[in-house]
Amino acid sequence: MNRNTLWGTFALVLLLVLAGLVSQQEVNSISSLDSLSTTLQPKLVATETDVSISPLVEANNRFSFNLFSQLQKQTSPPQNIFISPQSIAIALAMTRNGTEGETLAEISQTLGLEQFDAAKLDSSYSKLIETLTTADPSIKLAIANSLWVNQDIELQDRFFDRTQEFYRGKVTNLDFADPAAKKTINDWVASNTEHKIAEIVDSLSPEDAIYLINAIYFQGSWTKKFDPRQTTEQPFYSQSQTSKPVAMMSQTGDYRYYENERFQAVRLPYGKQGEMSMYIFLPQPE
Repeated sequence: MNRNTLWGTFALVLLLVLAGLVSQQEVNSISSLDSLSTTLQPKLVATETDVSISPLVEANNRFSFNLFSQLQKQTSPPQNIFISPQSIAIALAMTRNGTEGETLAEISQTLGLEQFDAAKLDSSYSKLIETLTTADPSIKLAIANSLWVNQDIELQDRFFDRTQEFYRGKVTNLDFADPAAKKTINDWVASNTEHKIAEIVDSLSPEDAIYLINAIYFQGSWTKKFDPRQTTEQPFYSQSQTSKPVAMMSQTGDYRYYENERFQAVRLPYGKQGEMSMYIFLPQPE
């Protein structure tokens, strides 16, 4: 029985941060999100923007779980995985505009975007980013994108323009042979993550062409805050069935909850409006 699985996600747009060990069967089960979304997400009044980006949100959901599934297959022995699939999806979506032919088709297939109108796809991502960053004024969610281009590389106008227009991307030419270039990139990342990430690149090569970087920063308080006086030491079980004492928060209340034969799930909202949340998934005992 794996009792240390934690999956976190922001509701509505499923901006995922995954950490844990889940079987392939469980991933396949969770990948069918219709009943799970209906049960766990609050009933919100749909706006025109919500409707226009909902197909993209669904595609990102599928990509997120598929990505986690593929990463899990490559981790042996099993270990905790902590990723942001939304960052990867946005970065690949930007990359699409600099590709064509087979490469473009492969990126679209990977993201599950083959059926999307290519002319409208970037505007949908723009609306998605806007929705994420303005969903709740009491929560800070920042999404920043950047292209760092070797000074010897010239971008096509379409790639340059669409990166700036739809993804709010900073586009900068740098001399990758200059040691200062690494610091320039790392300073940008630090600035856009409230200095939570101090370094994203440890070296640059004059042979490198482009660095495409997405940075996401989130800070929010629970809608129903945990009482520190109710934090107690409880046993934390690892994959090997061994345990150690860990300080754990606890509280009771009304939360959206879902359960089937494979896992339990609960939604913990953030902020005053509760439009963003963390989902916690716990596999059922074997």
